Amino acid sequence: MKRTSKRAKALIIFFSTLILTFCLHYLYSYLGGYDKVAVFHLGADHRLVVGRAFSGRQTSMIIEKYYTESRAMVLDSILKGTLTVVSFEDPKLAEGEVSLFIGVTLTDECAKVPMEYELREFDCDQKLVTYLSMHPLVMPNSEDIEQKLKQKADSLKIELSNFIFEIHYPDNSKIIEAWSKR
Repeated sequence: MKRTSKRAKALIIFFSTLILTFCLHYLYSYLGGYDKVAVFHLGADHRLVVGRAFSGRQTSMIIEKYYTESRAMVLDSILKGTLTVVSFEDPKLAEGEVSLFIGVTLTDECAKVPMEYELREFDCDQKLVTYLSMHPLVMPNSEDIEQKLKQKADSLKIELSNFIFEIHYPDNSKIIEAWSKR
């Protein structure tokens, strides 16, 4: 049996690592990992959201249940609109707890609201928005985006409300918005 020299092993390892690095770079680029996250300053908005409120552990299965139900209502055209998750900042919450309103932002008038759901109205004079179209595997996490929105609000001297909108689209893209206080 022929033995491979140390130099040949080193070359094989080097080129294998180089090829793997190139493949990972290409995949990350293809999924949109290098897309820049820009924050836009927009004007007033009014929004009606039909959904369900949740307050508790962020690992609760109820969150997934509400999300799945709302998504199904959008995909099945029971409610005309977009899937929306509103995250509220609540100082009373313990570590690992969240306060959410999960539902559908209505695009048309709706005469019927499902029995267990409530209708909430949101208004603002100005808002900060970021559009995320990259694949969810390489998408920045919501906390990083919220931090960018707060930094932009500070630079524009905008006082933000205590909630953040996440609008989810069927193609896995989403919009994250921070609204000013009225």
